Amino acid sequence: MNKLLASQYAALAANHHGLHPVRRFDLMVQMPQIGRDIQQDRGIQADLFCAQCGYNLRTRSVVGRCSECGNNYDARPTKLQGIFLPHEQRVPFADYLRFLACAASGVLLLYHAVEGGHVWACLLGIPLLIMGLMFLRHAVRATVQCVRQRALRRQIQDSADD
Repeated sequence: MNKLLASQYAALAANHHGLHPVRRFDLMVQMPQIGRDIQQDRGIQADLFCAQCGYNLRTRSVVGRCSECGNNYDARPTKLQGIFLPHEQRVPFADYLRFLACAASGVLLLYHAVEGGHVWACLLGIPLLIMGLMFLRHAVRATVQCVRQRALRRQIQDSADD
């Protein structure tokens, strides 16, 4: 970067952010922040949808709240939080099977502990039941998210058809 361009950019940075004039090293540190601010001012240029309600966020700021539902979003390419990403999500049948296997094993071990009086079976059965419940919790959450995404995808397609 030549000296003239660096000094002009430093003056721009000082005026835009209310900063004091900066040295060349400080300017290199501030350039990414200034680039993000310029991108923030431009807004979202593509059709991106809120992950909560499906509202089209085109022309909105890159980071902010959805005007329909109040969901926080961040549309920067490195973040993409709160943005609907239309990838296919499947019902986690494997987690349901893991739950059944862990729960059945835990119940059998606990039955063996009660009937036979074996403490070791109780020590193995309880953690297996807890692990099975964790698999069930994950599977239910993933299923709810899958159903929500499918409904949101239908809603977005219906609004695009209008």
